[in-house]
Amino acid sequence: MATKRELSAGTRCLLEYTRSLRPLLRTDEERHWLEEYEDSVVFFREHFTSMVRDHAGKYVALLGAMVVDSDEDELALAKRVHDKFGDRPICMPFAGTRAGPPKRMGGPRPPRDGLRQAHRAEG
Repeated sequence: MATKRELSAGTRCLLEYTRSLRPLLRTDEERHWLEEYEDSVVFFREHFTSMVRDHAGKYVALLGAMVVDSDEDELALAKRVHDKFGDRPICMPFAGTRAGPPKRMGGPRPPRDGLRQAHRAEG
């Protein structure tokens, strides 16, 4: 049996955000779906080691404490799961670590050495 882990700051933040949505929900069904999503987030965190072992390199679709599907292609998985379970929130985290360099985010590029030296000479 997996041991309970302390939730990471990111997981706690996600759960706090989903809880803030509760007043906006109109039906008991929507509230149930949100609770099920929160349960899925906690379940994934508590069973992360076994998820990586069983579904390494894949996205895992969770409904509560149940794995309903997994796939390397997140969009294909989302389509299958939503076709089967309808338009509802479904937790689909990635099981594993992402290989390769991080994706570059937009923003200013640092100046090259030659430009830095030119700026120093001017200043």
